[in-house]
Amino acid sequence: MLHLFHAENLGSLVPTLIERLDQPGPNPLDRAFRMVTVLVPSRLVETYVTHEVARRRGIACNLRFVRPLSFLASLLRREDRSRRPLTATQLERGLWRLFDEADESYASLPGPVRDYLGEPGSPAREQRRQQLAEKVAGLLDTYMTQRPRLTEQWAEGKAVFTREPAHSTEAWQRELWRRLLGPEGLLPTIESETGIHWSHPADIVDRLSSTSLPRKLLWFGADITSPGERDSLARLAELTDVDAFAVIPSLRPPGVASWTRRWAEPPQRAFELLHPTCPTARIERVAVRPASPTSLLGQIQRDIVSGVEKSESQSLAGDASVRILRCPDLRREAEILGNEIWELLSAEPTANRPPLRFDDIAILVADSGSFSSYVAHFESAFRELHDIPLSVADLPIAEHLRLLDALKLIVELPQGRLTRSDLLAVLTHPCVLGHAPEADPHRWRHWCEFAGIYRGADGDSPIDAYVELDLFHWDQGLRRLGLGAWMLGEESGEQRAYRGGDAVSLPVDSHEDELTSLGQLIALARSLLADAHFANEQHLPLTEWSIFFEGMIGSYLKPEDDRDEFALGLARRSATSLAEIDIDRRPVPYEIAKRIFLGQLGARRGFRGRPLTDGVVVAPLRSASDIPFRVVFIAGLGEGTFPVRARRDPLDLTEWLPVEGELDARQRDRFTFWKRLMATSDRLVLSYIARDSQTGEELAPSPMVEDFLSLLGEGSLSEVDLDRLTVAHPLRRYDASYFETSPDRGPLPSHSPAARQEYQATLLRKELVAHLGPGWDIDGAMQRTLPRTVQEWLGLLPLAASSSSATPEPSPSALVRWVSEQREERPTLAVSLTTLRRFLESPLQTYARLILRLSADDESASDSGDDEPLETTILQRTSLLRRAFRGRLSRPMPEDPTSAELLAPLLEHDELAGRLPTGPFLATERASFLSDLQHWKANVAALELDKHRPFRIFRFGRAEAGAEVDEVLPPLTFPLEVRVGDALVGVTVELHGRSELANPDTGESLILLASESTGSLKHSLRGHLDQILFTLSGMRGGAGYRSFVIPAGSRKHDAGIDDWPAISVEEAREYLRLLLVDLLEGTHDYRLPIEAVERHFRADGRKTIFEIVKELHDQHDRGGYSCLRGPLRDVDRFAAPPEEMALAMIERRFRWLPDAEQTNLKG
Repeated sequence: MLHLFHAENLGSLVPTLIERLDQPGPNPLDRAFRMVTVLVPSRLVETYVTHEVARRRGIACNLRFVRPLSFLASLLRREDRSRRPLTATQLERGLWRLFDEADESYASLPGPVRDYLGEPGSPAREQRRQQLAEKVAGLLDTYMTQRPRLTEQWAEGKAVFTREPAHSTEAWQRELWRRLLGPEGLLPTIESETGIHWSHPADIVDRLSSTSLPRKLLWFGADITSPGERDSLARLAELTDVDAFAVIPSLRPPGVASWTRRWAEPPQRAFELLHPTCPTARIERVAVRPASPTSLLGQIQRDIVSGVEKSESQSLAGDASVRILRCPDLRREAEILGNEIWELLSAEPTANRPPLRFDDIAILVADSGSFSSYVAHFESAFRELHDIPLSVADLPIAEHLRLLDALKLIVELPQGRLTRSDLLAVLTHPCVLGHAPEADPHRWRHWCEFAGIYRGADGDSPIDAYVELDLFHWDQGLRRLGLGAWMLGEESGEQRAYRGGDAVSLPVDSHEDELTSLGQLIALARSLLADAHFANEQHLPLTEWSIFFEGMIGSYLKPEDDRDEFALGLARRSATSLAEIDIDRRPVPYEIAKRIFLGQLGARRGFRGRPLTDGVVVAPLRSASDIPFRVVFIAGLGEGTFPVRARRDPLDLTEWLPVEGELDARQRDRFTFWKRLMATSDRLVLSYIARDSQTGEELAPSPMVEDFLSLLGEGSLSEVDLDRLTVAHPLRRYDASYFETSPDRGPLPSHSPAARQEYQATLLRKELVAHLGPGWDIDGAMQRTLPRTVQEWLGLLPLAASSSSATPEPSPSALVRWVSEQREERPTLAVSLTTLRRFLESPLQTYARLILRLSADDESASDSGDDEPLETTILQRTSLLRRAFRGRLSRPMPEDPTSAELLAPLLEHDELAGRLPTGPFLATERASFLSDLQHWKANVAALELDKHRPFRIFRFGRAEAGAEVDEVLPPLTFPLEVRVGDALVGVTVELHGRSELANPDTGESLILLASESTGSLKHSLRGHLDQILFTLSGMRGGAGYRSFVIPAGSRKHDAGIDDWPAISVEEAREYLRLLLVDLLEGTHDYRLPIEAVERHFRADGRKTIFEIVKELHDQHDRGGYSCLRGPLRDVDRFAAPPEEMALAMIERRFRWLPDAEQTNLKG
């Protein structure tokens, strides 16, 4: 027998549920020990019922909550152990088999099916096969659940539709149903072979007996509007006593409120069909207590419960139970709702309003497609707002657990390109590194890059046909790393390759204390590659793929905390579910198994935190429409998101076969909104994004918002009252409307300390501009004239970099923190010669590099290393040719090897190292390499520089492993007094770096360019820095110096020759001291590239620095000058320094510039 209790909200049904739970059974002791089964639609409803029962009874025990489908499946298994529930996934597996072109019945498939699948062997066929199987499986599952009459007619061989286009669509779908589920179809054949029988959930109840059911069944939150659930209730009631509890409008109120007529009339009509379905049902209405009758929300609920068409007018002065918020964008919507929540919690409780707790509040997202984005923004905004706690319900688990992120990366590997970044993403994932406790992820990345690994497990791929040597793939790279464990490599100065059989390999160095980490990298990488190879080669039944996935989960993933343990359990259950889906034990390729496994994983939803207990609840509106809360915010009510748009599916036959009392998706969403309205007691807030983030155009709200205002307008509210309900929020959180009172209302809620600081900063700016007068602005030049403490307080200095003291070059803005961390009285600060040179070339970009803590390696590693080199970059070309030419210049006369002899060993070495193209690509470039070397040789000979050989490279400070230098000298040290804040702090700067090819004895440096461009100050400056280094080291003093910029051109006069004047040791030391102080103390947010300095000297004062910088920018908008080379891309917003300041900088930094009339600088 069915006993149905219904009410307008779920909370009113809980006392009745408790009464039914407490009813005594035949045995008085039965109450204490019997387990009561309660069917609930979701975990959130389960949590709500548990809390309410515990709150009202003091304890919630002996309750077993289960979902209806799981409950019926368990009963089916108990009734007949050979039976399994048939889901859309199993139907998809069967259809996928029917669409196999190798199947003997494939040729007789309906024409539309074969036409869609395409020709056998076509590239897109497998994808279409999967798509069609998935689509048709969903349709057949819907027909059996919602249109059983349709499939019953098909079973009798009859067609239902006679008119087009439904008739043609039905014809091929009926044929597929017959081949899959008909008496001689695939599924009955499989059942006879395996002994496992499949029953669709719609038919499970018919196969149950009363002995398999409990004496009484409680179904809380039953969906009476669903024909399938309605029929299941009726059939269960024939076997046992069922107490069902449903949220539904009253069948016989005194009247029908306009709210119910607009949004809940279709569900009401569906409810009326219950009695014909179950004539013996006893239906009982439970009284509902509306919210406070003095509030607008309470008045609406009272009208709905009592069936009042239009309520009498009343004053809304001070009423805040209903609000509509217009928000400028998603981030601001999150901030606005957070401020509203804090405003409510800050209010003083009253006699009629007890204190509000965080778990009394819910934010329900109407835009389900953007739910994960909303969650991310709410978490970020709430952290800033005093760390408001929140918990999330019905979250797509696979998107938010890092262990599952690692699992997805592993599962995708076999069908990927196995690039360096792909495999390293797995190898260095925290949940994978747990198996390698000695691992150093940064070192692993370095090894893989240095081993020349780009893509592929080995060299057997067809795209590697042009590669004659063993290059670029993981197998050769791991072999090189293994050789480096017991052989010297390039970093140790060993240039020779190991030759074993047909393989030629360059060992990659590793230190003795790194061998354990190296071994773990090699073992883990080879294991992943072996599994990827196995997966691609095998066709296995889903049951065996299930074992394979479980093995991968156990082998590679190691949880580190409770969240990881939870994720591991989900992953294993998803892997196990593949065996349950395997209806025929037919082998399938890995691609199919992977897609099903990831689908099972992605379908799992869960909680983050403990909803209804820990903090504000965030959930999709459709999942929590009837859970009672005191305060509810419905976010994401934009146009087109809720209710869903009505879309007609031409393949769905239910569109042409309507059933009385069935709700479409749009009607269900309207009813969802009605239930939410009835389940909110204190305050209901609707919010939507009212502005397009790209164009700034105004966006309309959801039709539900417009309906809501329309219904209020039809009732008691005047136009003025309606206008008060809607609050438009400004674009910026520091807008004055949050902090100042307007004529018609007080300040909008704002509890963000950061927003208040931003507002105060805008006030200060206005006052300062007003004080300075019209036409003034706080530009970069003015900012630099302010005291440093004022700059920091106003936030005008760049963001501080990392506080790690391991980085040798702290940025100027981080100097205060760095100095405070040092224990020495005069700490040592390492600065590279490259940094100083770049500072002279572009102070702006060098300053950005220091702030971002970027090294030269960081900037050069912009690509992911996923594709092997097909051509040399200008940096690679220059480095290679300089190394080759150095082999000639570093030898004394008369030794003179040919260019080919110098180049050949370097090309072979770099090709084996994976740094150069190979095969025909390298052969194409070899000729141009030799040509450039010949031009250099000719230019050097024409300048009679051969007689000054040898030219060598000198290193100041410790040389890097493998660095090609001829002599290592001590670093240069400078005791400095640097201004840190308002104080002078003593630091010792240690300058390290390397020279160009130079001969200190003759006072000459050679700067070799791998291009035909003539030399410039930017290139010649390298020779000047060599002069200063040699002067300070005592290798060159009291004499002039000459820079030779040698391009790859064929003419002598292409070479640039600059003569630098003689400088003393004291002058050189003072120059570097001032340059270092300038670098460390200043805020270099201006454009003064070295090209502007050069043009300034050429113009001889005829143009201002501002004009020169603008001219350079206009001419090199897409080209290359120093301001465009670095991490900053939007350099337009930085101006040139004021003229007087710029001239002082040039005088200070370029004081020994060669005479423009005597050198390469003349125009």
